Amino acid sequence: MCHRPADHRPRVPRRRGRRRGAGQGGGSIALTAHLLIAGPALVAADIEADSVEIHGQVEGDVVAAEGITLREGARVVGNLRAPRVEIADGAQFKGAVEMDVPLPGNVLRQPRAR
Repeated sequence: MCHRPADHRPRVPRRRGRRRGAGQGGGSIALTAHLLIAGPALVAADIEADSVEIHGQVEGDVVAAEGITLREGARVVGNLRAPRVEIADGAQFKGAVEMDVPLPGNVLRQPRAR
C-alpha cells in the first residue's frame, strides 16, 4: 500500500524541446524548453521551464530560466520568478514577482526625485 501526503502532486518528467498546452493539466511541469499555454488551457501546476508564455489560466508558481510572458487574457494565481517578466495589458495576475537581477550599487544610493 502506498501512502502519499494529501498535497502530493504527480511529477511530470523533464523534457526537451518546445511544448504547447491547450487542455487541462495538474501536478508539476518541468521542461528544458519554451512552454506555451494556449488561451483555452487551465493548468493547476507549478511550472519550471526555459521560458513560459501564458495566454490561458495558471494556478501555481511559474519559474523560468529566461523569461515569463503573460499575454492579454491570461489569468495567473501564483508567484513568478525569472530574470525577465512581462505582463501585458489585459492580463490578470495575483501573486509575487521575483527577478534575480543584480542592480548596480549606485542605483540604491540615488535620492528619489520629488
